[in-house]
Formats: sequence, C-alpha cells, structure tokens
Amino acid sequence: MKSKSEWRRLASERRRSMPDNERYEASALIAQRLFSLEAWKQASVIYMYFGYGDEVQTGEILECALAEGKRTALPRVLNEKDMVFSEIRSADELDTGRFGIPEPSGEALERVTDISPDIIIVPCVGVAMDGNRIGHGRGYYDRVLCAHKDIPKICLAFEAQIVGAFTPQDTDIRMDMVITEKRCVVV
Repeated sequence: MKSKSEWRRLASERRRSMPDNERYEASALIAQRLFSLEAWKQASVIYMYFGYGDEVQTGEILECALAEGKRTALPRVLNEKDMVFSEIRSADELDTGRFGIPEPSGEALERVTDISPDIIIVPCVGVAMDGNRIGHGRGYYDRVLCAHKDIPKICLAFEAQIVGAFTPQDTDIRMDMVITEKRCVVV
C-alpha cells in the first residue's frame, strides 16, 4: 500500500499532466453531475472553493449557485492554521489571496458565515474511492470540516486524481461523495 504522501505526489503529477482542454471539458462534466444531485437542488447554503491552477474549475458552479440564489461562501485563509468561509454575492467580491487563490474580499470579509451549510464542495490533490481525501497537507479543510461532520461533503476530482487505498491520519475527514467526469460515487 502506498503512503498518503506517495499518492499525493502521483495524483499531483497526473493532474498537472492533463491538457488544458481536457481539464476544462472534465470540469464542465463534473459540474453537470453536481447540478443533477438532489443535494444540490435542495441546498440553499453552499460552502465551496474556487478552482485555480490545475484543479477542477468551479467558475460554472459558482455562477450557477449565485444565479439560483443559493447563499454561497468561499474560504479565506487567515493564517498558517485558520480558514473561514465568507459569503459572497458576486464573483466580483473575489481577489487574489494567500497562495494565489481567489478569496472573498472587500465587503464579503464582513460576512464570515456562521450559518451551517447544506453541502460542502471540497477540492483535493487526490481522493480514494472510500472517501479518504488528500489535500495539500496543511489541514485547512480538515479543521473546518470537523465542525460540520453531519453536512454532506462532496469532493470534486478528475479521474486522474483517483488514488488507491491509504492509511488516513486521525485528523482527516472522510468525504461523503466523490464526483469525477465519469462517475459519482456515494461513500
């Protein structure tokens, strides 16, 4: 069995090697799978991330959530350990934050949400089909997710990011669903 760090390296390499056009097409398919879920249709409050670089692109998801009137919150990194979700009302309220990732800014900073989400859409470097997720290794999402254990956690990933089994850390939070361009797996 490969270690979590070995899978992180392999999944990152595979994701990086995807051609841009394939990445954008796969991101669109993933968004359509998400939109077809009953959990999405019924959600009124969503925590999600803004895909950047070679991640699953979530611009279409963000646009749809805002157009449907869903209260939508994105993460903002405060320091080396803490991340909060702030509600945005427009993509115009995003600005480049720590690590170069678009984050809530301006008036959105005053809207740090304490409202419990109906679903949480989570990024990954890699994910196993048992729901064990590999992030960048800083623990930001796991620390937030541990406060929302009963909320459906949906991990978006390309097929290239699917990894084999690994031993999770005690602080890792398992995903409830994994959506790729080819499948939607409930864990």
